[in-house]
Amino acid sequence: MNRVEISCDKNALPVDRAWLRRAARQVLRALGYSDAELSVYICDEEKMRALNLEWRGKDRVTDVLSFSQHEGEAVDLQDSCLGDVVICSARAQEQAKSAGVYFYDEILTLLIHGAVHLAGFDHEKGRTEAKRMREMESKVKQEVEALLAGQA
Repeated sequence: MNRVEISCDKNALPVDRAWLRRAARQVLRALGYSDAELSVYICDEEKMRALNLEWRGKDRVTDVLSFSQHEGEAVDLQDSCLGDVVICSARAQEQAKSAGVYFYDEILTLLIHGAVHLAGFDHEKGRTEAKRMREMESKVKQEVEALLAGQA
C-alpha cells in the first residue's frame, strides 16, 4: 500500500490533511505505484523562497518543488521512498483565484506536477520531455479526479 506523510507549516494556509493524503495516494496509484512512499509538505511563502534559493539558486517564491530520493534516470521506484513534494499554499491560492478554479483543484495540480517529477519526468529537458510530462500530468489528473469523485 502506498504511504503518504503530510506535514504542514504552522504559517501556511491550511489544507485538509485527510483529503491531501487520499489525493496523494491516488496520484501514486495513477502513476503505477502500489507500495511507494511520498512526503508532502505544505509551507508558507517565506519557507518556499528559502528552499528555492537553497536548492535551485532562485531567490523567489515558487508554487511547488520536488526532491527525489533517487539519482539517475533508470531507477526502479516501486517499493521505495520517492521523495518530497513541497507546495506553497499561499501561491496555490493566488493561482487558483487567477485561473478561476477551486483552491483544492490547484493543490491537486501542484501535487501531480511534483509527483510526476519524482516519477522521472522533467519539463526542463526540452520540448519533447515537456510534452511527455504534460501528457502524463493530464492522464494522472483525469484518473485521480475520477477516483476522488468516487470516494466522495
